[in-house]
Amino acid sequence: MSIASEYLEALGLTDAQKIARKGTIGGSTANIIAGGNRERIFQLWEEFTGKREPENLDDVLPVMFGHVTEMFNAAWFEKMTGKVVVDMGLSIVSPDYDWRTVTLDGLTDDRTAVFQAKHVNQFSKEENVITNYMPQVHHEMDVCGLELEYLSVFVGTLGYFQVAIERDHFYAEELFEKELAFLESVKRDIPPPGTEPIATPTIASEWKTVDMTKSNAWAIHEADYVDNKAANKVFTDAQKELKLLVDADVREATGNKLKITRSKKGSLLFKEV
Repeated sequence: MSIASEYLEALGLTDAQKIARKGTIGGSTANIIAGGNRERIFQLWEEFTGKREPENLDDVLPVMFGHVTEMFNAAWFEKMTGKVVVDMGLSIVSPDYDWRTVTLDGLTDDRTAVFQAKHVNQFSKEENVITNYMPQVHHEMDVCGLELEYLSVFVGTLGYFQVAIERDHFYAEELFEKELAFLESVKRDIPPPGTEPIATPTIASEWKTVDMTKSNAWAIHEADYVDNKAANKVFTDAQKELKLLVDADVREATGNKLKITRSKKGSLLFKEV
């Protein structure tokens, strides 16, 4: 094998990394699940159910270009921002859900933000790139338990931008539900559910600051929020755990106070009894 061929082979995933990723949802997979491309989602479902061999990304030129430029991207990001990138290539598994994983492009050295490197074609618009990678960005923040991610992007060979994206909790919750529904369809061996993309949250550069101290409506709902925040987290966590207890072939599960039924589309519905 030539030196050039060895270099190209080294850029791809190792066999160990491919095995570790099998059956798990990573950042790129989350992007497909939430991206709204029905054909690509169905192809991914076929891969997860063993009906199709996974695509060999080592032969996809844009993917390999991304790998080649990752280190330079991190160096350029450091030069532009003064922030240092560490832990490149580190694999992380969610502490709450072992099917959610990420292989990091990096973290900032203070471990407060994820770093994601991308290389897109010269015709790409900044707002479209941000929208396209929003699922991956939120998946990575969720798995790492962080609230901020820097998306660092080369546009062709002449353009560059980087944007700080804060975690949108509503978006992240909807993404989690889509990932869970996809895995459920894999377990039940039925085609994946709806493929509508998630509405993109507002990014930092578009935000404004307002003073709500004189709003009576704000004061009322603010008090309700603060007083019930802890209880709401307990409710949300319990709902997630109950869903995980309902196996893929269960149509109805009844406990002492709750009944969970599965709709024809696969959604789980809660009802007090």
